[in-house]
Amino acid sequence: MIIAEPIVVGDEHVAVNAGLLWAGVVAVGTAVTFSAEAEHHGRIVALLPSEVQARVRFGAIQPPPRHRRHAARFRDDFLAAWRLVHRAAGMGEQHLLLTCALPGTLVGAKLALATLPARRRPRVDAVVHSALEQAWGWRSRNPLRRALDMTSALSMTAPDGFRLVVLEAVIADALIAKLPRVAPHLRVVDFPIVETVAPPTPRRPGPPRVGFLGRANREKGFDRYCELADTVRARGAEVEFHVVGHAPVGSLNHEALRSLATRPAETPLERAEFLARVADLDLVVMLHDEAHYAHTASGVLLDAVATERPLVNLPNVMIDHLATRHGDIGHPCADLEGIADFLAALTVDDLDGERFRRWRANVGRVARSRHPTAVASGLA
Repeated sequence: MIIAEPIVVGDEHVAVNAGLLWAGVVAVGTAVTFSAEAEHHGRIVALLPSEVQARVRFGAIQPPPRHRRHAARFRDDFLAAWRLVHRAAGMGEQHLLLTCALPGTLVGAKLALATLPARRRPRVDAVVHSALEQAWGWRSRNPLRRALDMTSALSMTAPDGFRLVVLEAVIADALIAKLPRVAPHLRVVDFPIVETVAPPTPRRPGPPRVGFLGRANREKGFDRYCELADTVRARGAEVEFHVVGHAPVGSLNHEALRSLATRPAETPLERAEFLARVADLDLVVMLHDEAHYAHTASGVLLDAVATERPLVNLPNVMIDHLATRHGDIGHPCADLEGIADFLAALTVDDLDGERFRRWRANVGRVARSRHPTAVASGLA
C-alpha cells in the first residue's frame, strides 16, 4: 500500500495525515510506503509510536508549488496524481490512498485509472477535506474555469477502483444531497486524532480561561472572538480570553485585541507547544463561520477534543453530530449574545461542577472514538 500526500508541505495538515497514516498501517497490517515532501514526512513520523514508525517506508515526492494561477495549478495537480497512480500500478501496489485532493488531483487520479487495464489498476482512495468547501462556493461563468473546478471534478464519472473519502458523516450527507452521483463511490472515515493529551490536574489557579484556536482570521470567527472578549470584560467578568494560534504580521487591528489576555503568535506554534497551551484552557470557544465550515472538517475542533476541552460554540453541524453520538460536549448557543451571557456568569466553581465533569467525560469518549486504532476499522 502507498499513502501519498500530493498537495501540502512542511507543517500543514500534519495532525490529520499522521492519523491517516497510523490508521492505514493498522488497517492493512503490513508495512506501507508514505510518499510525501521530506519535511512533511519527518514531522508526521515524529508523531507516531515507534512500532508504527517501524512499518513506514519513505517515498520522496515534491508537491507542486501552491500559489499558481488556477489553470496552472490544476495542470500541476493533475500530473502529480497521474504519476502517483501510474507509479503505484508499475510497482504492483494494490492500494493508493491520497491524503488530500484538489480538483486537479481528482481528475488526474480518475483519468489515470481509466487508462490502465483493469488487471493493473490499484484501488485509489482520495481524501477531500478543506478543499471540499469549494463545491458549495461561487462558480465562474467561464466554461473553461467551471470545467476545472471542484464541482466538475467531483461530478466526473469515476472508474472502477476509485473512491472518494470524506472525513465526517454529516459532510458526506450534505455532499450526496448536492451531488447525488457521487454516492456510489463515496466513503466516510472519521477524522482521526493522533494525539490524546491528558487534561492538567488540578487546573491552574485563577479565573476561568477560555481560548480561540488556530489561524486568527474572519472565517474562524476571530473578529467575533475579539468582540466577545470586549463584551464580557465590559460586564466585569474575570474570564480570561486567550489565543492559541497565529496570524500573519500586519493582518490584525491591534486595537481590537485590547481585551485578550494573550494574542496570536506571528508564526505557527510547534505542535507540542500548541497542544500544551490548549490543555491549559478550561473551555474552547468556536465561532467559525457556519456557511464556510458547514462542509469542512475542522482540525481545531479535533484539537479541542484531543485535549479534552469542552466547547462553547455558535451553531455548528459537526459539533451537533458529535453531541448526538457521544452526549453534550459543551454549551451551544444560538448567537454571540448567548455566549456572552454564558461566559459572563461563568465561575471557577462551575468548572468543578457536575455539568463540566459530564462534558469532559463525553469529550473523552469522542477522543477515544477518533484514535487511529479505532478509525482503522472504518478505513479497512
